Amino acid sequence: MRLSRPAVAVFAGLVVVMASACGGSGSLTPTPSGSSGPSSAASGAPNASVAAAPTPVDPDSIITQAISGGLAVKSYHIKVAVSGTIKAAAAQSGAAKASAADVKLDGTVIEGNLDAVNLAGHLSLNVPVSAGMAKGALTDNLIFVSNTLNFKTNYVKKYDKLSLADLSGDLPVAVPTAGPSALASVFDEIAQVRKTMQQDGVTTTLVGTDQIGGQDAYHLRLAFSLDKLNANIAAEASSSAISSIKAETGLTSVLSIDSATVDFWIYKSGNQLAQLDIKSSSSLIDNFELMMTMTNYDQPVTMTAPPASQVNP
Repeated sequence: MRLSRPAVAVFAGLVVVMASACGGSGSLTPTPSGSSGPSSAASGAPNASVAAAPTPVDPDSIITQAISGGLAVKSYHIKVAVSGTIKAAAAQSGAAKASAADVKLDGTVIEGNLDAVNLAGHLSLNVPVSAGMAKGALTDNLIFVSNTLNFKTNYVKKYDKLSLADLSGDLPVAVPTAGPSALASVFDEIAQVRKTMQQDGVTTTLVGTDQIGGQDAYHLRLAFSLDKLNANIAAEASSSAISSIKAETGLTSVLSIDSATVDFWIYKSGNQLAQLDIKSSSSLIDNFELMMTMTNYDQPVTMTAPPASQVNP
């Protein structure tokens, strides 16, 4: 079973925006603290045993230390909340587009624990009732262990499985491999995107310090040119993988951003990503927002594959 091509098409455009949160050379003078942060955040914080690096004084140093430290991350808890609307033209393909309705994303949440070293995880996905969901709200249980993703929705009785090798063929980003440097390929791509964003004049401002899960976190905000951002997205869309998606879905472009803001927070203790908030609008996605919160760094996690009797052959 392969991922929905239209869904991947939308994701392909968004990944450039998400990765840009790690990009840009920042202003060397932080603005006054006391900025308005998120009204609530998931509980948890970086492992206190992680030795904090010297307190950086500018956004570029904060980001550099966060990227460098990310390679040593062993595990974490992640929560991603999504809201917005995918226009019918992006949600469906071919002849189905004529009768398709917009897909509401409000209330969509994916949450769980990930083991970066062993490339294992257990996530739950909840999608509320939306257009085209004749069977009602969707829940999905995802377990990946031993290079295999097992997933089961509330619509079926057994898990389906997909190898991570097959999954990597569907995604326009690197899929990590198990081992001490499990996230190396991911951070290599982030570093490359960061370099591109720097060349395009992306800057990062240190807004101040906020509380995330009861812990102090640097609040940073990106400033970038939408014209250059869309040019980067168009360049990504020229790849053979994305071109095949466009051909299959009939979309003339993967994604074009009309407006976007990117804020992110880095824990002062441990210099690890605490929260990411992306807000955007486009011709295909209306008022999209993604809020990602990461907590409980390097806490023990246990992953167990579902028994063979519960998995389709």
